[in-house]
Amino acid sequence: MKRHKYNRILLNTLLILVLIVFLHKGISFAKISAYCHELANTYAFAFCDLVCSDGCFFRTCTTVECRDPFPPRTCPTFGCDCAHFVSCCIGNEPHSSYGGQLPVPCRWGGKVYGEPSAERLYAWLTGDPNLPEYGYVGNKYGRRVDSVNQLKKGDVIIYDLKGYSGKTITVQFIVDTKW
Repeated sequence: MKRHKYNRILLNTLLILVLIVFLHKGISFAKISAYCHELANTYAFAFCDLVCSDGCFFRTCTTVECRDPFPPRTCPTFGCDCAHFVSCCIGNEPHSSYGGQLPVPCRWGGKVYGEPSAERLYAWLTGDPNLPEYGYVGNKYGRRVDSVNQLKKGDVIIYDLKGYSGKTITVQFIVDTKW
C-alpha cells in the first residue's frame, strides 16, 4: 500500500514537472476568503492513494464506480479521476471534514461529488467567457495566473495537452516550495 501511495505522489510530481513545459492554466484562490488552502491540502494528502471520500472512482471519463465510502479503499492503478479528485480536495464533500470548502457543482447526481471534467471544472472556477456552453460565465472562485511562482499550496493547476494527447488534466498543487 505504501508503494502505491508513493507511486501516486511520484506521478503527481511528474505531472507538475511536465506542467513547466505545457502550462496552460494555473488557478490561484488567494483572493477568496471562503477557500481553505490547508484543508484542501490535507484532503489531497489524506486521499492521495485512496478512492475519494464519496466512495466513487472514474475508471474512464464516462464510467464511474461507486461503493460505500467506509472503510476507505486503495485507488485503482489507472483511471480518469483527476478532476473528480481535485473537486473533492477544493470542495466540501459531505463524507469528509477536509476540503477547501468551495461549493463545487455536482452534475452526476447520486453518490458522486464534484466535477469529473477538467475543462468544466476550469470553467466553473474562473467563469471563463470562452467556455459559455458550461453556463458558468461570471464565476470568480479562482483566477488565472501566468506562473507557478504565483501559486501556493492548495491551489489548482489545470493544463491542456489537447494538441499532444487530446486530454485536459487537473493537478492539485500540493508542493510547499518555490520554483
